[in-house]
Amino acid sequence: MSRDRRRKSWLYYLVVDDPYRKLVAIGLGVLLWFFIDTRITDTFTRTFPLKAPDENVLASRDMELLLIDLPADRVVVKRFLDGDTEIRSVALSFRGPRFQIDQLKSQTLNLEIEK
Repeated sequence: MSRDRRRKSWLYYLVVDDPYRKLVAIGLGVLLWFFIDTRITDTFTRTFPLKAPDENVLASRDMELLLIDLPADRVVVKRFLDGDTEIRSVALSFRGPRFQIDQLKSQTLNLEIEK
């Protein structure tokens, strides 16, 4: 038997030998990864009312809101539409390290999107 043939049979034996134990090990590794990932990272979703910025909205910074600030000299914003339906709120999902997500959960969020 040539050396290349022995090497190929050894690799084949390494891959094929005891396939059930290898599948179980891979499955346990994937489950362990999911468990550790949920311990380290967190996700939460918060719904914000969608408003155009005006003096009344800007003065009430104590409530959670999402402002869409477009150039006032080119755009007049009265409401937001998706086709014919009006959009009144937006759901934002936050994902990251658990300690940072816990800090975000306890804070009042005021987010502003501008060009």
